[in-house]
Amino acid sequence: MGEALRRYVPHAVAARLTRASPIEGGERDVAVLFVDIRGYTSYSEQRAAGAVFSVVNRYTAALSAVIQRRGGTVVEFLGDGLMAVFGRPRRCRIMPRRGRGAHE
Repeated sequence: MGEALRRYVPHAVAARLTRASPIEGGERDVAVLFVDIRGYTSYSEQRAAGAVFSVVNRYTAALSAVIQRRGGTVVEFLGDGLMAVFGRPRRCRIMPRRGRGAHE
């Protein structure tokens, strides 16, 4: 059942559901992180598929470890991109202040 759930929800959520741990409903402030590798398209066009695959695997493994150590949940990988959420399903010790985003 856990494997089937992981296809549709983040690993942390699937783990809670398979352990029958409660998942709280309601609203909560969260921080969402979107990242990708700058220049990935031109980088990948100039290298063999195996080399690109190796770089992306190391990158996503290292980034996932940092996200998890900081209390985040990796929601999705797409090529060189990654989406993570901080504050759900686990509370996050450190949340950014409102209105202090990178694009403001």
